[in-house]
Amino acid sequence: MWAPFLGLAFAYWMSSSNQLTSNKWLNQITTASDVFQSNHLMQSVFLPSGWANPSWPLLLTCFFVLACIFFGNFLMDLVSKIMPGCVIGDIEIDQDIDNYWNSLDDVDREWSIKEEKNCRKNLAGMKIMTDDSWKKL
Repeated sequence: MWAPFLGLAFAYWMSSSNQLTSNKWLNQITTASDVFQSNHLMQSVFLPSGWANPSWPLLLTCFFVLACIFFGNFLMDLVSKIMPGCVIGDIEIDQDIDNYWNSLDDVDREWSIKEEKNCRKNLAGMKIMTDDSWKKL
């Protein structure tokens, strides 16, 4: 759940950096001991410059994802009460589909058998499939 938030936060930070988008914002360093001043601070989120293009959509989406992380269950309950047709209920799938091994043609089934026999014989008893699947095959 945190990966989209962290990805958006990092994307916002990168896109809001003036030093990455233009050379006119670079500060000169005269000696090797000078500390580079980027003027890219965390406080920029609360300033108008932090909401400039192209970074503001990323920041807005980042806040939305953060709200979904913390209030997602509450929001889903609210949506289900307001729009009960959007609720995904228990779905019962009743399809008459044969198992995988019976669906294979003869060439593929023989190849799977030979591969499993070879693996169990030559690779110190290593198995590609479970014993139950081997019996079904």
